[in-house]
Amino acid sequence: MKKNNDFLWELSIGKLLLKMSLPATIGMLVMTLYNIVDSIFIGHYVGTLGLGAVIITFPLMMLIIALSMGFGIGASSIISLKFGEKNHDYANKVFGNFLFLIFFLGLFISIFCYIFIDKILIFFGSSIGILPYAKSYFSIIVFGIFFQMFSASTNNIIRSEGSAKTSMMIMISGAFLNIILDYIFIVYLNLGISGVAMATVISQIITFLLTISYFLFGKSILKIYLKNIIPDMKIVKNIIIIGFPSFARQSSMSIVGIVMNNSIKFYGSDLVMAGYGILFQLMMLLIMPVMGILQWTQPIVGYNYGAKKYLRIKEVLKLSIKSSTIIITTTYILIMYFPELFIRLFTSDIQLIEITKHIAKIMLFMMPVIAFQFIVGGFFQSIGKAKPALIVSLLRQFILLLPMILILPLFFGLDGLWYSYPIADFFSLFLVYYIFKKEYDKLETKEKNILN
Repeated sequence: MKKNNDFLWELSIGKLLLKMSLPATIGMLVMTLYNIVDSIFIGHYVGTLGLGAVIITFPLMMLIIALSMGFGIGASSIISLKFGEKNHDYANKVFGNFLFLIFFLGLFISIFCYIFIDKILIFFGSSIGILPYAKSYFSIIVFGIFFQMFSASTNNIIRSEGSAKTSMMIMISGAFLNIILDYIFIVYLNLGISGVAMATVISQIITFLLTISYFLFGKSILKIYLKNIIPDMKIVKNIIIIGFPSFARQSSMSIVGIVMNNSIKFYGSDLVMAGYGILFQLMMLLIMPVMGILQWTQPIVGYNYGAKKYLRIKEVLKLSIKSSTIIITTTYILIMYFPELFIRLFTSDIQLIEITKHIAKIMLFMMPVIAFQFIVGGFFQSIGKAKPALIVSLLRQFILLLPMILILPLFFGLDGLWYSYPIADFFSLFLVYYIFKKEYDKLETKEKNILN
């Protein structure tokens, strides 16, 4: 019987792009937009300190998402390979072990964050002025951590079996509910930043229910069996090892965020923190379409690698790198040419607008080149090569960017923080290309060996 993911090696690469990347990209854009809408409501109805509070919590939320995405990508990479080998029983066992990891980790993180909330927020860079707002926001957000982790990670699983449209619709449903609840809780009920947090948690619970319904009652190949939830340490270890590069990349962003927040607190002010928060949202607008393309690339690469169709993998990589670079460059040009138009969505404070424009002009200069680096990192994960995936993941954020954030402000003051980003992007581009080229050339050699 033909499985519903056989098209991953049957359809042309162009049709696969339309079938999988478009829904994934739209879904990621929608997720970004509802985070942006949160900040828009906060900027206009709570104020500058509210924007600062949200950026303070971002590194922690990125760390939580990093764990989710790490487990999700680790599991989906193995599942895609097993689908390519037609071993669906083992794929289901991997899925069950993945559910075990997400449940217990989500529960532990929620309890830990609630108990140590003040210390966590101060460690993440909160000033005395921002702390009350950050605490009001995060003390509610912690109750949605498990639901967020489950939904974020299982979206990778859903895509790995070829149901990109389902994944997109689940994400869109949660996003639009969040926007509606933002309006009700903030504008009508005047609940301030607590209202934003409540809207987020409720939408996360609904997204969780939609996701779990897909596996229980939908057309999923993967099913939830209690026997598979009992942990198999070999499978758990493989999920962690393969997913670790993704976790390292995302968590390195979190570490950079912690250092940035504390550096801004030292060199700048609450107003600068708010400006950085606005720019961070715009950076996500640039990155998320690339993440959408990456998420369709990974299951296709994994599936075809398992099926030993190496030339198709080369086609996928060429198309994904080209399309993601075009999309991110187009968005970058719009933001750089019309910065005030985008910034005014978040605030009407003239001083804050000018600060954010100045930061954007420096920080975003090399952003278009990161599309290539994201796709390469995902490629290595998809073929189960954890070591080069880890190197690529850590190179930009941890190895290059973090030291520059610590060193450059000693010479250039606050602007040194912003210069760190384009410099790290420039040097990491060449190093990533060198690592990628060696593995890319091997694909054609492997194809020739099969034909001979």
